[in-house]
Amino acid sequence: MLKSVITRGLEYFQSGLKKNSPAGFVNHNEKKFRKVALIYPAKRNMGCWPALGLAYIAAMLEKVGHTVSIIDRNPVLSQGGDVEAFTRKALADFKPDFVGITATTPLMEDVVSILHLLQETIPGIPLILGGPHVTALPEATLKQFPEVDIVVRGEGELTMPEIVAGCPLTEVLGITWRKDGEVISNPARPLITDLDALPFPSRNLFDMEFYLQPDNIVIRGLRGIRATHIYNARGCYYNCKFCAGAAVFGREVRSNSAHTIVEEINHLINEYNVEALYFDEDVFFSSRLRAETICKALIEAEIPKKIKWAGLMRANAAPFDVLKMMKDSGCVQVEFGFETGSARMLKVVRKGVILEQNYAAARNSHKAGLRLLASMIVGCPSETSAEYNETIEFLRDIEPHYIGFNKFIPLPGSQFFNELSAAGKLGNEDWGVYHVGGSFPEQKMISYSEIEGPEFFRKFCEDEQKFIRDSNLAGTIISLLNILEEKQNGFSFSILKPDLFTIAIPEKRRAETDFCWEKALEIIEGNELCEIDDFKCDDKLSTDVRGAWLNNLGVHLIEDFRLRLAGLCLRSAQPEQELPLVLANLGVLAFRRKEYEKADSYFTSALLNPGSYKKQISWNWANTCLLSGRLEQAREMYEKFDNDFAVFNGQIGLAATYVLFGDFKQARNCWEKAIGDDEGLPEAIQNIKASQNLSANGGHIIGHKSITDLYY
Repeated sequence: MLKSVITRGLEYFQSGLKKNSPAGFVNHNEKKFRKVALIYPAKRNMGCWPALGLAYIAAMLEKVGHTVSIIDRNPVLSQGGDVEAFTRKALADFKPDFVGITATTPLMEDVVSILHLLQETIPGIPLILGGPHVTALPEATLKQFPEVDIVVRGEGELTMPEIVAGCPLTEVLGITWRKDGEVISNPARPLITDLDALPFPSRNLFDMEFYLQPDNIVIRGLRGIRATHIYNARGCYYNCKFCAGAAVFGREVRSNSAHTIVEEINHLINEYNVEALYFDEDVFFSSRLRAETICKALIEAEIPKKIKWAGLMRANAAPFDVLKMMKDSGCVQVEFGFETGSARMLKVVRKGVILEQNYAAARNSHKAGLRLLASMIVGCPSETSAEYNETIEFLRDIEPHYIGFNKFIPLPGSQFFNELSAAGKLGNEDWGVYHVGGSFPEQKMISYSEIEGPEFFRKFCEDEQKFIRDSNLAGTIISLLNILEEKQNGFSFSILKPDLFTIAIPEKRRAETDFCWEKALEIIEGNELCEIDDFKCDDKLSTDVRGAWLNNLGVHLIEDFRLRLAGLCLRSAQPEQELPLVLANLGVLAFRRKEYEKADSYFTSALLNPGSYKKQISWNWANTCLLSGRLEQAREMYEKFDNDFAVFNGQIGLAATYVLFGDFKQARNCWEKAIGDDEGLPEAIQNIKASQNLSANGGHIIGHKSITDLYY
């Protein structure tokens, strides 16, 4: 199939056919190969995952001979840059012949901005939209955006080369386009059956150093290492009513061979020094045979010695022996879309499992020694308050290590979306408010369940923060600030913790959480430390990798209050790229020792070093000032957070500072600026005195119970 597409494209290059092509499409006799710009829209809290869909399309276009540039707005937005200026410059420098844009529903807000920019800067260049949202709503998209020429429906790897080659649009399968003022939808393109025939995605067109930063969240609970995701299967047999995945990839599951998977993993290790992977598939291990084949191939290739990995599974396909086999092949965490703790709601959403299967999957995961991530959706149509509470009780019962607590949104292409739309309950949707998590003010009145909007928003915010706190990290006000920050922004700027399990987690889980440091822990559990030169995992570790490893071990030891060993590790870590983080962590270490002047000196040095961690370092420095009782200094530092999502960080920090000052009115004002209302602060806060919430530990550290009382 791929060979025929390439051959067909070259034929059209040579013939220069323009028949049935929209205005603005160039004569391909003038130039054999084209320049294609693929744009990845951005949104606050979207996370750190490069768009592999674009990367696969880019790889196919490059295979044919085109030149491709991926204009990725995510790193610019997340680092507080000017995304419009960045995009204008990238387009001006590249001078594309075609522009393609991908988007999920939450990214459609930025797509609008990009389309306006394109009309101003390069009018007349053919504009092509693809992705899940436009696949579900192709005709509506073209009617909404007259500047768009073509919508690519479904998989784009075979479609885009034909469009760029100049094939007559009447003959290109899987597109919706304009002809003489009318919107025309061509027949669907058959799904790609041989995934092994596709080249590896062109990750090199992304800023992979941004996506591989150790503080990114790729596998929840596994930070401090270079992690990314991999996509080796498409499609899903099931028919969940909230899911729109089948709109793009269909219900037939297709997958790469085990040989190709191992090849791509080794490619990521060799090219990008990747240390952990998330298998981003709708149905990971869709059959027992595939599970056994892949696990065996990983073990034979000694992949468990090189990386750790995690994946998403279904509860009805997770017997203990399969989970144990996964662990033996390097898996450290398994994620289940349990969705709900209500037996009735499982039927309503057509999950295809029963409640007992969910419980069994959780038990088997614990037994196999895997970390358990429970992904839940609350607020689905017809869900009652009692059924919402059943989900909370289910989470308490299964004791997951991490919880993905998501709010239902009607995704275009899903059955729920179609039903709600037909019932007149959607209207003209504002795609900008489509968030599955977080306390977003613009969503507080939206509820599709039987629970009234304001009440649902209150319950969701309280439970989300509470479970994230209890499941991941707890201890000090820093934990609370980072929890709120994480859920509002989608990022965590904490250097204080590697997000491995800390002293707040039961000792019985300790061995499960320290897979990165197994060899080291054998030594430090006895409070002994060998010579630092011998303190490494592999003789082939480079200076940077070894330094980053020691840095993260030092962070873990700080969290465990093993300060002497932490100091040895951090002072021996000398990676150039991670030097600001090492200095900042030494600052944290000095703070824990109550050596506040020394801590300030380390933080100052960290900020003087080049790197992309200045926001994180400033944030944590302000937090240490707050925790050490230096409230004026903390307030001054928080007030300097004045751009994009940093505003939220600063206002939350100021709220905590004013609480300690005893100025609850100012605390409430800051909270309102950050959250948008005062529902996060109950009336009880008015009766709390700051002095009552200082612990006996020097009058500086706030206890976990006290800070819980403050905010819940």
